[in-house]
Amino acid sequence: MDKLLARLRQTGRTTRLVDLAAKLILEGKPPIIVAASSSDAARLLELIKAALLAAAKDKAEPLFEEVRVVIPGSVDWETLRVRGVAEDTEHLFDNGLLESRFYRLVKALHRFDEDEQEVAGTDHADATGDGEKGKGKRSKKAAE
Repeated sequence: MDKLLARLRQTGRTTRLVDLAAKLILEGKPPIIVAASSSDAARLLELIKAALLAAAKDKAEPLFEEVRVVIPGSVDWETLRVRGVAEDTEHLFDNGLLESRFYRLVKALHRFDEDEQEVAGTDHADATGDGEKGKGKRSKKAAE
């Protein structure tokens, strides 16, 4: 696994997505969740059902019908919306989908993260060229 993606794993993003999805369902505003594959969709569905059971106990089962997890076939990537879904529906995208579909974009986005300098293959403790990591100054030679 790529070092960047490894660093982005186990950060709690999926848990927060599941918690938000369950909260929205309990508020009567069911979101649509977009997952990378049918197996990822099934995994998210089970996680959301478990979150609903934990939150609503015996009232959760009817809410299971409100959980909508889809794969990206009908996503308009310009608007990040699923075609045919009401405008006021919250769209939640699984981070694994975004990391795999837009890997190069994710890599470019994190290229200059302070802790990314060694991950990006530069192995530079000082990416600014001035001897002070992350200060944003450049050396005279770099400025020329």
